[in-house]
Amino acid sequence: MAGNSFLRAVIDHTDPDTEFLHGFTPHKNAFQTFDAFVKDVKPGLESRWCPPQRTDLLAEAKILYTPDPNLQDFANMRVKAPLDSYSICGVTHTTASHAVLELVQSLYRAPIMPWDALICTSQSVRTTVNTILEQEHEVLTWRLGKHTKPELCQLPIIPLGIHTKSFSRNHKQYLKSRKKLNIDYDETVFLFVGRLSPYTKAHPYSMYAGLQEVAKRTGKKITLIECGWYEADAVKEDMDACKREVCPDVRCIDVDGRNFTDRDSCWGAGDVFVSLSDNIQETFGLTPVEAMAVGMPVLLSDWDGYKELMTDGVEGFKVPTAMLDDTAEFSQRYHADATYGRYCSSVSLMTGIDIEVFADRAEKLVESKDLRRKMGERGKMRAKAVFDWSVVYSSYEELWTELDDIRLSARQNKERKAILETSPSVVASRMTPSDLFPTYPSVFLTKDTCIKSVPGKTIDDFVRLASLNIFLRSKEKLPKQEGVGALLQFLSTSEGASIGALHKHFKTTLIHMKKIVAVLIKFGLVTVADWQVDAGADLHK
Repeated sequence: MAGNSFLRAVIDHTDPDTEFLHGFTPHKNAFQTFDAFVKDVKPGLESRWCPPQRTDLLAEAKILYTPDPNLQDFANMRVKAPLDSYSICGVTHTTASHAVLELVQSLYRAPIMPWDALICTSQSVRTTVNTILEQEHEVLTWRLGKHTKPELCQLPIIPLGIHTKSFSRNHKQYLKSRKKLNIDYDETVFLFVGRLSPYTKAHPYSMYAGLQEVAKRTGKKITLIECGWYEADAVKEDMDACKREVCPDVRCIDVDGRNFTDRDSCWGAGDVFVSLSDNIQETFGLTPVEAMAVGMPVLLSDWDGYKELMTDGVEGFKVPTAMLDDTAEFSQRYHADATYGRYCSSVSLMTGIDIEVFADRAEKLVESKDLRRKMGERGKMRAKAVFDWSVVYSSYEELWTELDDIRLSARQNKERKAILETSPSVVASRMTPSDLFPTYPSVFLTKDTCIKSVPGKTIDDFVRLASLNIFLRSKEKLPKQEGVGALLQFLSTSEGASIGALHKHFKTTLIHMKKIVAVLIKFGLVTVADWQVDAGADLHK
């Protein structure tokens, strides 16, 4: 959802008369999907395919944006181009899994430059990122001795955005939505929207227990809508059992959040939005922002990025949280064999929500329509002023302009200029097969390698072999028949020739001729004139 919303914002802010979008992907069919999306949102806007090998197009675009924190792979790829040819920009989402933590950790060791950026969606997230990087510095200092801290990428704080117009509602829509869900006028509706996972999203017990207390105190009709989807039938059974036991006086409605029409009805029918996240998997929380855009007051746990979404007592209320301070056991289990879900759920079990405070705040909202209205209006103003893409995307553009300025000024800086001029052309994990495996073949095919024909082999043999699926299924295209025929004919009338001489004779590139020769050796149609076979090593020595 976040990626879809971001791409729509990019398209909205791109002028079709003067600008176009590059879709970066190795797969043409993926680009076609991207292109169709762009044209669906803005028919006059052009998009162009940018495959990975076209670093010249990346330099033209100036910025390569990836909707995740994986700067490492793109930085490794960029080493082959001038390091200052373009910037790389990513964004954080969850930061709890080993995979994501290692991506952040890699910022310290990867060829990341100061004109790159990892956008943090909240101050809480940036604190986590800095904590990881500081620990990595300690490890490398211990491992390598005195270690100079490199210049890292920028870590700006920019929240996720939404299209606030998509969430506006009026009183008529409110009444229509409640009628569709069979909700009476005297019911106060609390709404939760999101993945229905007690283990990796938000444990529902505190919400259920607090709303039950509100129902008992006020004697009013309290309704809870949970709009989302379950990871498994067993999860639904567990949550239903919990509701029966913990909040029997609360009317509970389940709505499949994957049905956009039904989800819109939930946004239309709610009085108060509630999300008591207690899970380290969460980092920001788009649904509370969407709720504010609708005009609902929000009841949120004082947790992670939720802390920065609203002001307590203004757009809603925050509910205090407490977490165990010694969680080493959970990390050790996750490192050894526990799943990510088990890791998150273990920490969640040791994280508590103040149910009494939640019930007190929820009761105030139930008893006062005027308070709900005032907080809802303030939330709507905050959503538009802080989280609408018209505001958030401007922050992206300002960041990218700043990165461009840093990048272009790099060669004027003595230290950065030295780094650029002495940078390696490849990183260890991305070396070419011929560099990584130098002792594998008997010989490498170079421009000086002499090639000769194999007696009795003709173009018919090539055609026959080239039609076999075992070769056709290869990801690399086979050479064209005409070129192969001419080469075989030439070699059959000579004692052989070097690859360098062949590429000049046939007026093709050296690499192209090398590829043709390699395939023909594979097919057994030509051979190397002078094989040098390694005698082998004595393994007993």
